Amino acid sequence: MRDGIPVPLVRANQAFIILAAVASFVFQFRAGALIGLAVLVLPLLFGPRAHLVFHLARPLVARRLPGAEREDAHVQRFNQTLAALFFAIGAAGLYLLEPVAPLWGAVVGWGALLAVATVAFIATRGFCLGCTVYYQLVRRGWIRRPGPTTAA
Repeated sequence: MRDGIPVPLVRANQAFIILAAVASFVFQFRAGALIGLAVLVLPLLFGPRAHLVFHLARPLVARRLPGAEREDAHVQRFNQTLAALFFAIGAAGLYLLEPVAPLWGAVVGWGALLAVATVAFIATRGFCLGCTVYYQLVRRGWIRRPGPTTAA
């Protein structure tokens, strides 16, 4: 997307993360961790065109998109990666660890899902923990921001 990702689409993605994680926990729907993981990983592997949440949300927020503030796409990709990582940890806890150690599997699995839901909820209130981590890693030189692209 040009000049970043419109905030209404970012909010829709955060809402998806919250709903997927919390609904999975409330209804003890372990497959919700896998579904959430799949939806979050698709755009990481195949780019923004594979972002199912954006496709579903775009008609709902279409009026607000043209003048919407935009978020840095690199930071949002980092955040998406973190969310996918937490869903992967949650799924691993629920599907791999829980059969062996039921208590620890449940704690790791549901704990990871509730943690990512909490962070996403806090982001909807104005503080992005993933953004803070991203900028600290850039500042320390552990992540390099992509430079501007030039057309030939």
